Amino acid sequence: GCFFLGLALGAMYSSSYLRRIRNAWRGAALAELGVALFILPALCVPWWTDWIWPTLGAERLSGWVGNATKLGLSLAVIFPPAFCMGMFLPCLSRAVLQNGYSLQRHGVWLYAVNTLGGVLGIILVSTYLLQTLGGWLSMLVGGIVNATVAVVCWTQAKRTRELPDPQVSISVSASVANNDSDTRHLPTVPSGVLYLLSGLSGFGILVLEMLTVQFVSLSAPLSFYAAPTVLAVVVLFLATSAAVVPWLLLRWRIEPLLWSSVILSGVALSLTPFGFRWLMAAFPLEGTVSLAHFLGALSLFCALAIGPPLLAAGLIFPLLTAWLGEQGDSRGVRWGYLLACNGLGGLIGAEMAWGWVLPNLGLYGGLAGIAVCYAVVALLLALGLTGRSVARSGTRSGAAFGLVTLTSLGTWWLMGWPHLTAAGIAVLDERAGREGIVSVIHSDALGLRIAVSGQYVLGGTKYRYNQ
Repeated sequence: GCFFLGLALGAMYSSSYLRRIRNAWRGAALAELGVALFILPALCVPWWTDWIWPTLGAERLSGWVGNATKLGLSLAVIFPPAFCMGMFLPCLSRAVLQNGYSLQRHGVWLYAVNTLGGVLGIILVSTYLLQTLGGWLSMLVGGIVNATVAVVCWTQAKRTRELPDPQVSISVSASVANNDSDTRHLPTVPSGVLYLLSGLSGFGILVLEMLTVQFVSLSAPLSFYAAPTVLAVVVLFLATSAAVVPWLLLRWRIEPLLWSSVILSGVALSLTPFGFRWLMAAFPLEGTVSLAHFLGALSLFCALAIGPPLLAAGLIFPLLTAWLGEQGDSRGVRWGYLLACNGLGGLIGAEMAWGWVLPNLGLYGGLAGIAVCYAVVALLLALGLTGRSVARSGTRSGAAFGLVTLTSLGTWWLMGWPHLTAAGIAVLDERAGREGIVSVIHSDALGLRIAVSGQYVLGGTKYRYNQ
């Protein structure tokens, strides 16, 4: 939560920050230098926090004082470097998007490459650095990388002339956009609508990611690698979707692409519970012979399960970025606001997935519920961004309304599905929540048992004499 909050507020601040500076390379250098410097308190956490816990004592640690202390430390350690990370990409895009470059094409590619770098970082840290260097040195390596990027950006700042006034750049970009024959028929919408759609995009993707982690825990052996693998697959598909958006825009306009991506996201999400159900039965993840085999099987499992909805949903934010560029911000001065709304939507989505979606809808119903959200957004887009074709808007509205109806009915039906499907086991009761799926199960051989995520047995009637 603190990490996403820092990213969002850093991106938001960058938009106002970029209006005050003339050399965005210098801004990008300062942002990366800030990341490197603010990592230092995290490196030294044990040295300056060990006295807190015995001072508070066990009783206060388990109450609101302990929770507030942990939240405060998380904000102090994680928020500052995340804030600087959030500033970097808007500053970099402002520095790069000149001399014929534009947000709607090259800015989207910058976002795709930055996202792909996140995939490589997840893989490198989770499979190699932590095992070979440990946590402290791994974090130090990350800080060195940030410092190196800062040096490169500062060197580039010295070689680059100062940029024109960002306000003038926006006016020029708007004039160019208004005279561009490819965008004359693009509906003009308030920036607030784009920001709202960006937030909804981040919300949906993070709910899907959180639910996928729980689904994987039902199939994969308990391990450290499950969550990083899900995260890597999610970010990889987001990067892939962003990379193809400029190519798609060479052939189609933004408005129908955006509506199509939203409606396809709803359709794919409504089918995802059935895909998970089939994969859990046909694609067992236990019994793998090596770590490499396990990671490969788990990655393929996640790709097959959530690849289609992610490919569709991953198009939405890059398309909104391109739309923002077409509406007069071709140099990306206001892109930070779009990134901020996307990050805040993701933060809210992650918290709602644990705190409300899982306890009230469960895994299957939660996926269907997010499909309903995408279908409703598609319906609103069809009604509000219709352009000039009444027939086409009616067709789109009808398709979206049909999807809303079907997914709404499917949500209530899927909520009754049991999460465990092992042969010879009867599921007597289930509860879903932040801790996972807790089930009371029965089998003739082992009697009644309590199982967490279908794997970890807390106890049972067979073990009553031993426990």
